[in-house]
Formats: sequence, C-alpha cells, structure tokens
Amino acid sequence: YKKKNSKYAFFQFIIRHVNEQGTIIQTKVHTHRLPIALTLDDFINGCQEDVIPVLLGREAVYRCGMSRFMDSRDKGKEGKEEEEEGHIIYCSKEDDELFSMDARNDLDVTVYNISNAYRTLGLQTELSKTILPSTEDEESNNKNASTTEQEQPLSALDFAFPPELSDALRLLHHLRRGPMLGSGPLQSFDDRAIQRNLFLRLPLKDCIGMMAPFLWGLMIGGNFEFMPIPPETLALWDNSIIVADDYRNLFVWSGRSTVSAGNPQHEIMIRSCEQFLMERSKNRFPMPQLHILREGESMSRRLTSRLAPSHGDSPEQQLARFPALGTLSEQELIALRYKFRFYDPSSDPSFRDWFWSVAGTTSKSRKSTGVSLCD
Repeated sequence: YKKKNSKYAFFQFIIRHVNEQGTIIQTKVHTHRLPIALTLDDFINGCQEDVIPVLLGREAVYRCGMSRFMDSRDKGKEGKEEEEEGHIIYCSKEDDELFSMDARNDLDVTVYNISNAYRTLGLQTELSKTILPSTEDEESNNKNASTTEQEQPLSALDFAFPPELSDALRLLHHLRRGPMLGSGPLQSFDDRAIQRNLFLRLPLKDCIGMMAPFLWGLMIGGNFEFMPIPPETLALWDNSIIVADDYRNLFVWSGRSTVSAGNPQHEIMIRSCEQFLMERSKNRFPMPQLHILREGESMSRRLTSRLAPSHGDSPEQQLARFPALGTLSEQELIALRYKFRFYDPSSDPSFRDWFWSVAGTTSKSRKSTGVSLCD
C-alpha cells in the first residue's frame, strides 16, 4: 500500500495458525515500512552493500546444486544419477563441475548487465546535462561534487560499476574463485556440498566470511591489536602474523622473519591469536579446524589459495586497494611481489583482470548464453 506523494510503502503480512490444543485460531499481523527511492541514485545509496552479494551468491550456489535448464543431450545417457522434476535437474557428482561452470557464467553475466546498465545511465545523464540548462542549485551541487572528486580521485572502475557496490563486487569475485563455485582450494564433492548447504542457511555475517575470509594482522614489535586487513596475497608480509577466519577454517600464519630464532614474542602472539579465533568460533557447529602455518611450508597454500591474487594487478592499483603497502620500502615491496612470481593469471585472474574481462567492451559475457542471477 502506498499513499499518493508518500515517501514510504507499507507491506502487511497476515499469518494464521492453530494453537497446540487445536481449539483457538491465532492471527498475527506484521506491518513493514520501506522507503521509496525517487531516483536511481537514491536507490543505489539505499542498497545494503553487504546484503546484495550474499543474495546473488546464494542464487549462484543454489544453481550449482540444481540447474533450471534441461539439456537434451544428457537425456538417455546411461549411468546418470539425475532426478528430473519439471525443469529441475539435481546435481550429481559427475555433473558438479558442469553446474558450477554454469553458475560462474551466470555470475559473469549478472556483473556485465549491472555494469552495462550503469554506464548507459551515466551516458544518458551526461547527455541530459548538455541539453538541459542547469539551475543555480544544480551548479552548486556540481561544484561540490567536483571538489569531492578532486579529494578522492576516481578510477576507471568507478565509471564502469556503481562505486557504492564496489565491496559487493569484490565479494562476488572471492565467491567465484572460492571452493563453492571455483576450482580452489580443491575439496571433495561431499565437503563442497556441506559448505554450500551451510552458505544457504547461515546468517548474513557468517555468509560474508564464507565468501571472503576475515583477515587481521599483528606486527612483531607492535601492540597486541588485531588490525583488519583486506583478504589478498599482498597482505602476507614477512614481519607480520596473519589471523584468518572463513567460518569452516581458522588460520594463524607467521611470516618468515617472525619465526627467526631467539624471538620471544612469537609464541606469545601465536597463543593470543589462537585464543582470539577460539573466542570467535566458540558457538559454531561443526567446530572449525585450526591451522597453524609458517611461511615457506607447503601447507601455507591452504591460506594463500583463499586470498585474492592482488599481486597480479599493477603497482598503482595495489597501493590504491591496500594503502599500507606505502609504508614498505622499495626493496620490501619487490621481495613481497617476488613471493608470487609463479603465477598464472589465466587460471586465477586478479580482481581487475576478471572484472574487465567480464564487463569490458570486448567481453564475451555480452554474447554469453548465461542467465542473470536476478532473473
């Protein structure tokens, strides 16, 4: 229900049920008020950036288990473990990767559609400004906006995708390359199914942690304060201890220089990290597995594979995303990037490489047969 010229719309839900004794019919009425966006900018600003990627991610994960598309070439094949009900095909172990690839394709199409609509809208806005004269209020707003833009320089990404949803876009990139949709870190079919099932049922904050791990850093010689850092490979500094949580796994990673002989702080900080993670996960079931890792060990790939490969971006983009890199010397930056010299961008593209391959003017997503996650 919406009144004329009202800024809000009202939704009312009625629930009726019988009590335990079966003698009384109980009625509950729930009324919810939502603000109405009069412009597209108001709509984007009113979006909850942490909710959007979880909703899209759940749809993508759901499609990994159930495909809405009937594939005639699969009909009649022997050995298929598929149960057909209308237009739903339940995923079997053999078709898991096929359905996952379809879900990744659908996610790419969704990102392309959002980017294309945003750029089209921006072009129409610029054309309207050149055709219609601006009022004094609009000119003052434009001046204030230009001042803000000078203080915070825009990148090409800001013109290709809504800046208000930039963090949501990064979460979708993490989900696409993660164990629920992507190829790594490799897991068995059963573990993958359990993780997907949890993702579809858990609360919002836990789902965000499953899409991209929460990371904190501790510096040797500093205080025992856990500083949040972005979940990317360039956060693995030699003189830091990294604490990570992706809901089902807990990690404590020690840099090379922190485990040097004669360092009395290292063991104390490791115990502090373990207590921090145990406190965060004390109410979880099943209990997550704790991994104590050191740089250079083969098992440290368990954490590295879950981090976005920011080392694949240009140095300017790396610094813009992670300003703390500016505190490192040139030699330290070179040594940090050298850790990831064995890197294949075609198999695991960085965030920007993936985005421009999907949303660029020559993107294959415009010709893709995938179906948007919003449809």
